[in-house]
Amino acid sequence: PSKLDALDRAMGFKGTAPEVVNGRLAMLALVAGLGEELVSGKPIGQQVVDQYFGIALTIAAVTSGSLVPLVKGVEVKHADLGPFKSVAEKLNGRVAMLAFSYLALGESFGEKRLAIDAVKASFAEVTGVLASLDFKAILFGSAIFLL
Repeated sequence: PSKLDALDRAMGFKGTAPEVVNGRLAMLALVAGLGEELVSGKPIGQQVVDQYFGIALTIAAVTSGSLVPLVKGVEVKHADLGPFKSVAEKLNGRVAMLAFSYLALGESFGEKRLAIDAVKASFAEVTGVLASLDFKAILFGSAIFLL
Protein backbone atom coordinates (compact mmCIF):
# COMPACT_ATOMS: atom_id res chain seq x y z
CA PRO A 1 0.00 0.00 0.00
CA SER A 2 1.08 3.55 -0.70
CA LYS A 3 1.75 6.13 2.01
CA LEU A 4 -1.51 7.88 1.11
CA ASP A 5 -3.43 4.63 1.63
CA ALA A 6 -1.68 4.12 4.98
CA LEU A 7 -2.56 7.69 6.02
CA ASP A 8 -6.16 7.18 4.93
CA ARG A 9 -6.36 3.93 6.92
CA ALA A 10 -4.80 5.55 10.03
CA MET A 11 -7.12 8.57 9.89
CA GLY A 12 -10.24 6.58 9.02
CA PHE A 13 -13.16 5.85 11.31
CA LYS A 14 -11.60 2.60 12.52
CA GLY A 15 -8.06 4.01 12.41
CA THR A 16 -5.91 4.61 15.47
CA ALA A 17 -4.70 8.12 14.62
CA PRO A 18 -7.66 10.23 15.79
CA GLU A 19 -7.71 8.77 19.30
CA VAL A 20 -3.92 8.80 19.61
CA VAL A 21 -3.53 12.39 18.44
CA ASN A 22 -6.47 13.73 20.45
CA GLY A 23 -5.39 11.82 23.56
CA ARG A 24 -1.82 13.13 23.37
CA LEU A 25 -3.03 16.68 22.78
CA ALA A 26 -5.51 16.42 25.67
CA MET A 27 -2.84 15.15 28.07
CA LEU A 28 -0.55 18.01 27.07
CA ALA A 29 -3.34 20.60 27.20
CA LEU A 30 -4.54 19.46 30.61
CA VAL A 31 -1.12 19.60 32.24
CA ALA A 32 -0.03 22.80 30.50
CA GLY A 33 -3.37 24.54 31.03
CA LEU A 34 -3.60 23.72 34.73
CA GLY A 35 0.07 24.58 35.23
CA GLU A 36 -0.27 27.96 33.52
CA GLU A 37 -3.48 28.65 35.40
CA LEU A 38 -1.74 27.86 38.67
CA VAL A 39 1.15 30.19 37.86
CA SER A 40 -0.61 33.10 36.16
CA GLY A 41 -4.20 32.77 37.37
CA LYS A 42 -5.52 33.02 33.80
CA PRO A 43 -8.42 30.74 32.90
CA ILE A 44 -7.98 28.22 30.08
CA GLY A 45 -10.01 30.29 27.60
CA GLN A 46 -7.79 33.34 28.15
CA GLN A 47 -4.68 31.18 27.74
CA VAL A 48 -5.91 30.02 24.32
CA VAL A 49 -6.58 33.61 23.25
CA ASP A 50 -3.15 34.77 24.45
CA GLN A 51 -1.14 31.86 23.01
CA TYR A 52 -3.06 30.79 19.90
CA PHE A 53 0.02 30.67 17.62
CA GLY A 54 2.05 28.56 20.04
CA ILE A 55 -0.93 26.25 20.54
CA ALA A 56 -1.33 25.86 16.77
CA LEU A 57 2.37 24.98 16.42
CA THR A 58 2.11 22.46 19.25
CA ILE A 59 -0.94 20.84 17.63
CA ALA A 60 0.92 20.62 14.31
CA ALA A 61 4.03 19.11 15.94
CA VAL A 62 2.12 16.51 17.97
CA THR A 63 -0.09 15.59 15.01
CA SER A 64 2.79 15.15 12.58
CA GLY A 65 4.89 13.36 15.19
CA SER A 66 2.03 10.94 15.79
CA LEU A 67 1.12 10.38 12.13
CA VAL A 68 4.59 9.66 10.75
CA PRO A 69 5.04 6.34 12.59
CA LEU A 70 1.46 5.32 11.75
CA VAL A 71 2.01 6.00 8.05
CA LYS A 72 5.21 3.92 8.21
CA GLY A 73 3.16 1.02 9.55
CA VAL A 74 4.05 1.16 13.25
CA GLU A 75 0.83 0.63 15.18
CA VAL A 76 0.42 2.19 18.60
CA LYS A 77 -0.18 -1.21 20.21
CA HIS A 78 3.33 -2.24 19.10
CA ALA A 79 4.97 0.91 20.47
CA ASP A 80 5.57 -0.20 24.06
CA LEU A 81 8.86 1.17 25.32
CA GLY A 82 10.03 0.27 28.81
CA PRO A 83 7.56 1.63 31.34
CA PHE A 84 5.56 3.40 28.61
CA LYS A 85 2.72 1.09 27.56
CA SER A 86 0.21 1.72 24.78
CA VAL A 87 -2.70 0.62 26.99
CA ALA A 88 -1.76 3.20 29.63
CA GLU A 89 -1.39 5.91 26.97
CA LYS A 90 -4.85 5.13 25.61
CA LEU A 91 -6.44 5.17 29.08
CA ASN A 92 -4.63 8.35 30.13
CA GLY A 93 -5.56 10.01 26.84
CA ARG A 94 -9.23 9.16 27.28
CA VAL A 95 -9.25 10.43 30.86
CA ALA A 96 -7.44 13.62 29.79
CA MET A 97 -9.95 14.23 26.99
CA LEU A 98 -12.84 13.92 29.43
CA ALA A 99 -11.13 16.02 32.11
CA PHE A 100 -10.12 18.80 29.73
CA SER A 101 -13.61 18.90 28.21
CA TYR A 102 -15.18 19.01 31.66
CA LEU A 103 -12.92 21.82 32.85
CA ALA A 104 -13.18 23.88 29.66
CA LEU A 105 -16.96 23.54 29.39
CA GLY A 106 -17.40 24.19 33.11
CA GLU A 107 -15.29 27.30 32.81
CA SER A 108 -17.25 28.48 29.77
CA PHE A 109 -20.83 27.64 30.69
CA GLY A 110 -20.86 26.74 34.37
CA GLU A 111 -19.53 28.56 37.36
CA LYS A 112 -17.00 31.22 36.53
CA ARG A 113 -14.19 29.72 38.56
CA LEU A 114 -10.73 28.63 37.60
CA ALA A 115 -10.25 25.03 36.48
CA ILE A 116 -7.63 24.46 39.17
CA ASP A 117 -10.26 25.33 41.79
CA ALA A 118 -12.60 22.74 40.26
CA VAL A 119 -9.84 20.13 40.43
CA LYS A 120 -9.14 20.96 44.08
CA ALA A 121 -12.85 20.74 44.91
CA SER A 122 -13.13 17.36 43.14
CA PHE A 123 -10.13 15.98 45.03
CA ALA A 124 -11.59 17.23 48.32
CA GLU A 125 -14.92 15.57 47.53
CA VAL A 126 -13.28 12.24 46.61
CA THR A 127 -11.13 12.39 49.75
CA GLY A 128 -14.23 13.01 51.85
CA VAL A 129 -16.03 10.05 50.30
CA LEU A 130 -13.02 7.78 50.82
CA ALA A 131 -12.67 8.92 54.43
CA SER A 132 -16.27 7.93 55.10
CA LEU A 133 -15.74 4.38 53.78
CA ASP A 134 -14.45 1.56 55.88
CA PHE A 135 -11.36 -0.48 54.98
CA LYS A 136 -13.26 -3.35 53.32
CA ALA A 137 -15.10 -1.00 50.98
CA ILE A 138 -11.83 0.63 49.94
CA LEU A 139 -10.29 -2.77 49.18
CA PHE A 140 -13.36 -3.80 47.20
CA GLY A 141 -13.34 -0.55 45.25
CA SER A 142 -9.62 -0.91 44.51
CA ALA A 143 -10.13 -4.46 43.28
CA ILE A 144 -12.99 -3.38 40.99
CA PHE A 145 -10.91 -0.48 39.64
CA LEU A 146 -7.92 -2.74 38.91
CA LEU A 147 -10.06 -5.24 37.01
